[in-house]
Amino acid sequence: MKTTIPVLFLLLLLLGCHGSGAPTATDPSTSDSFQLVRIANEEELTDQLKQGITKRTGATSSWEMDTSAPVASNGNEAGGSDQTTTSTTNLQVSGVDEADSIKSDGTYLYQLVSSPEIFYYGGIETGGVAIDPATPTTNSDPFAPVPTSDTGNKVRILRMLSQPTRTELVTELSLGSSNDPRTDGLYLVTGRSAQQPDLLITLAGRTSNWQGMWFEPWYWSSGKTQVTVINVSDPTTPTTSTTLELDGSLISSRRIEETLYLITRYQPGLTGYQPYPYTTEQIAENQRLVGQATLDDLLPGYSVNSGPDQPLVEATACYGVPSSTENELSGDLITITAIDLADPEHPVSQCLVGATETIFVSSQSLYLASTRYQYDQIIALDDQVGSSDGTVITSTPPTTPPSIASLTYPETVYTDLHKFSLSAITMNYRGSATVAGHLGWEQDKKSFRLGEENDVLGVVTSTGETWLGNASTHLTMLKESGDNATLAMVSELPNSTRSDPIGKTGENLYAARFLGNRLYLVTFLVTDPLYAIDLTDPADPVILGELSIPGYSDYLHPVNENLLLGIGKDAQSSGSDGDGRGAWYQGIKIALFDVSQPAAPVAIDTLTIGKRGSDSTVLSDHHGFSFLQGADGIFRFAMPLSRNDGSPSYGDPTEPWTYYNWSDTGLGLFEINGEGSEATLTHTGTLVVETATSTGSYPTGSLTDDRSVLTTDGVYYSHNGMIWSADWLTPMTPLGPE
Repeated sequence: MKTTIPVLFLLLLLLGCHGSGAPTATDPSTSDSFQLVRIANEEELTDQLKQGITKRTGATSSWEMDTSAPVASNGNEAGGSDQTTTSTTNLQVSGVDEADSIKSDGTYLYQLVSSPEIFYYGGIETGGVAIDPATPTTNSDPFAPVPTSDTGNKVRILRMLSQPTRTELVTELSLGSSNDPRTDGLYLVTGRSAQQPDLLITLAGRTSNWQGMWFEPWYWSSGKTQVTVINVSDPTTPTTSTTLELDGSLISSRRIEETLYLITRYQPGLTGYQPYPYTTEQIAENQRLVGQATLDDLLPGYSVNSGPDQPLVEATACYGVPSSTENELSGDLITITAIDLADPEHPVSQCLVGATETIFVSSQSLYLASTRYQYDQIIALDDQVGSSDGTVITSTPPTTPPSIASLTYPETVYTDLHKFSLSAITMNYRGSATVAGHLGWEQDKKSFRLGEENDVLGVVTSTGETWLGNASTHLTMLKESGDNATLAMVSELPNSTRSDPIGKTGENLYAARFLGNRLYLVTFLVTDPLYAIDLTDPADPVILGELSIPGYSDYLHPVNENLLLGIGKDAQSSGSDGDGRGAWYQGIKIALFDVSQPAAPVAIDTLTIGKRGSDSTVLSDHHGFSFLQGADGIFRFAMPLSRNDGSPSYGDPTEPWTYYNWSDTGLGLFEINGEGSEATLTHTGTLVVETATSTGSYPTGSLTDDRSVLTTDGVYYSHNGMIWSADWLTPMTPLGPE
């Protein structure tokens, strides 16, 4: 069978994926309130889904941003660790737990070792374009993940020991073979009420959104999400109590006390349906399959402990788009599922017809966000096939990718936001809004562009292009509007009264952090401006101050109310466009800011680790950052590092664009001493687990899943599925791997 390569997928390969790329909004201040429409009956939902499936067949006319792949107390203070003896998962919102690959209760480590996956994209007659040259291309499902021959998913439980800091493997719990969905998240629930056991919850089924697969609805047609509830009251003998399997791929999850929330994406898969038909016979068969489909064929289900399938969501618990926006109909569903951990066999769900790219969760609200790019016309190539209305342009599949000139771009980019209130397993839709701009390209950073304080949502969006010199950043404040089930705009920035831009001309947004009534933003082109914005009066947000230093920050972390940490890259300007950012990035840069006087923030200390080519998990995943406040008042933090500090791999070492060879991989340990302008930032050492053996050698593992846990006197480092341990003061003599 021949299939076509989706044009927008190929466009993504041509343009690349970075925060600088997006169509521009004609009116950046545009904000509209609207309501989703509750589905009245099964017939209405069936009709919407069938229309959406038909409309999305052949060509993608609405490009939705990359997903998940995932937040504040009722405020946004989080990310740090209170004065405890063991660090916990680095969270965006205090009290809103996030899944991660390592958890600890201070006595035991629970380490997830996931079976890796290699993905390839279908689109040529051989069955797929391999991402990995060693990957076979004969899989019958061109959108399926290809598991490696590695062992399956498992959880390793290790006892944490001290003097010296070390671990002892207690047991390993198999979570299936390499053919099962990749397990990529854990929750640990302890300190529950009487008679309630300690629980370890594993999540499987989150898929890779490699190179824009989020834009391809058919890629999501066969996804499954598995939730396994394990009793770990006695960690030496863990026992599985409940296993749920849900139709749909896991986008994100959160846990608030005794309730686990899952957000899944499901595209109905009809056997024999051709997503990209190129003959009249295929189109006719598609129409027949859609016409005879029942609602049971189109809705996701779930099972408990491998039992019979049950409906995951009822039609009347779903919401659709208003009739005025029927052009945006979609055949896929976003399902919000609430699971009571005391009764996990009876999940409660609501659904949204459409797609969402990220979520933001506070202690009482859940927001779904999705960016819409309207590409109204694709100029047909000679061999272009298929169209969204089901007509045939030619019977020959495309053989060449489109050029950028093949596409026309309307100047509209908007982000839709939908709010649901949360109270345990009770979820209520509260309203929607549309704001101009997009949420960026880096998935882990998207939710950080949103924050809620006192029931007011702040959202930071971007418009414009770096290479066109018109990139800009916008803040919109939204709040529920009475009983109208809408989110109304409270204010925006810039505005007619406060017209100063957020960022200099052409600068992109690199980092955002809502912290209570304060918002910190980092934009970048040649230097790194840090902006402090006061949100005390949501109707009148004010830029209090800014600070420009070389380099940029990808992640902002609150140390306390007066100190802010920025982690990113150093940069040098050569008078050219550099890496497309206006400068050439260099080594990893850590900056400590005094924000006690927000009108005049000060960089009081900086460190640079390695040279050009160095990397850290934290730059793409905030879970790679561990933080602990000691009883001595010293703040300690750790982050995985891949340090490039050897000889130049090529080029002139005097030039800023020169890359350097890899030197070592390990866990960097850091301390912050003192307060305010007297605070200091110190690199106390690195727990090195791999060192270059020769010039030009490469590390054997990736930093992607690297994590750490800090204790008062020690550190535990998870790398390549194993644990290394060391006393804090002597990281140069680690024990492991265990």
